[in-house]
Amino acid sequence: MTGWLPCHHSNVEYELELKPAHGDRSRIVNVTHMKTTGKIKRDVLKVVARRIRSSKKFSPHHYTAEKYIQQANEAYESVALRVCTVLYSYWELKKMDVQETFSCIQHNIEHLMYPSTKVFRRRFLKEPRKTIQKVTALMDETPFSDWEGLEARVQWHTQTNTASRERLSEHIPEIQHYQGLWTTKSQIREAQQFAKWLRPDNISLMCGSATPSTIPEDAIIVVRNYEDAYKWKCDVDWGTICILRPIPSISQERLVELGVSDVQQLEYKQNIIVPWSHYWSYDDWHALRAFEPTHITAIGREDQWPIGRGQLFRDMLSSQRFDVTKCYHAATDCVEMVQTDDIDRFVAQIHRQHRIVQCFSDIKWPEVDCKRCKLMQPFRIRTIRDDSQSDHITLYEEKRIYPPDRILANASVIPIRYYQGLRVPTGIYICDENTTAFDVHVARSYCRDKLYVVNCKTCLFSLQKQAPKRITINPFID
Repeated sequence: MTGWLPCHHSNVEYELELKPAHGDRSRIVNVTHMKTTGKIKRDVLKVVARRIRSSKKFSPHHYTAEKYIQQANEAYESVALRVCTVLYSYWELKKMDVQETFSCIQHNIEHLMYPSTKVFRRRFLKEPRKTIQKVTALMDETPFSDWEGLEARVQWHTQTNTASRERLSEHIPEIQHYQGLWTTKSQIREAQQFAKWLRPDNISLMCGSATPSTIPEDAIIVVRNYEDAYKWKCDVDWGTICILRPIPSISQERLVELGVSDVQQLEYKQNIIVPWSHYWSYDDWHALRAFEPTHITAIGREDQWPIGRGQLFRDMLSSQRFDVTKCYHAATDCVEMVQTDDIDRFVAQIHRQHRIVQCFSDIKWPEVDCKRCKLMQPFRIRTIRDDSQSDHITLYEEKRIYPPDRILANASVIPIRYYQGLRVPTGIYICDENTTAFDVHVARSYCRDKLYVVNCKTCLFSLQKQAPKRITINPFID
């Protein structure tokens, strides 16, 4: 068995998630639980220390046996490391401040279930009770008992609305009636902060898509991530691109491979343009505020799904307090309706004609394969070329897959609500009984040349071109 374990003492027991590796070996994927039982019977540390001293190949040349014993004993005593080990993967731990993460959990264990916190992971919501019980046991604290209250608070923190027309649960603290809606004092304070910062004199809006004709060549463009930077280069390809949260571990050589080597660090007090503002979460806007921009031109759309909680760009539009420029909305006008009993065969036929094809559907289609894949470091969706080999995977959008990048999953079929990737030449929307006209319109906005709508039972003559409005505290109205 190969992999990483936090403690090497003989009295530490583990429950592990394993995957087959080379030969008869297994690889440790995750530590699902760990506990200390009784006294140390066999001093494994001394055995490993002797191996480090005697074999140069056993460890890095600068790593000593004394350093190993010191770190192993510190790990054995660290409650923070134990808690984070059972919650997060090894790759997450490598980039994590373990003590800071543990302090956040220790302050309020429910933070594990709140998407607005750094310690949250969506997988925790699948088994919230099991997750919290596991952590409290490792922390040796009083068992958690307020499960009814937790369910109400998690439901509030995980929804996309920031207010409710009905009174909130009594388990949610600091409830207040505001703007004719029910919300919390913390949401009101956050809205007031946005109102104080984003004013008609320092922000203007463009409703639509960024195009070369609307963007000055010397513009400073601020994007959320490297994928947005790549999208910008595909759509406009000029201006100084700055990333809101650069990832220090990504080298310049890696940025060259990704096609975004010219991305720069955002400086303070700049006039900036923010494309895809409707994707920006409250956390993104808070991060931008720290750079004190002198003026912001926010470009966004109402006809694509917003991401995260709230809808700040939509709230600015609906307040009618800001200068708004209506501009071109990118979307294909070539839509073909198709009826078929063999979805897999139809998709394969279209894929042979058009090399880059993205399918959209709320139903899972595991047999559909358009060579679209999810990649990580950073996360993005790309298309594998037909002539690729297992040890040399080439792509249409990039040259090839370079280590440590790896394929996460087949991304040939994606729910339209969650797609934020590049506009593709050809799209296929596979309909079901719940498909709406707005879903089809959003798919059009992600296609450059053509969209096939398969087995549609929806009337498309009254295409809705606005996302359903969320219930929010609007910072920009009195």
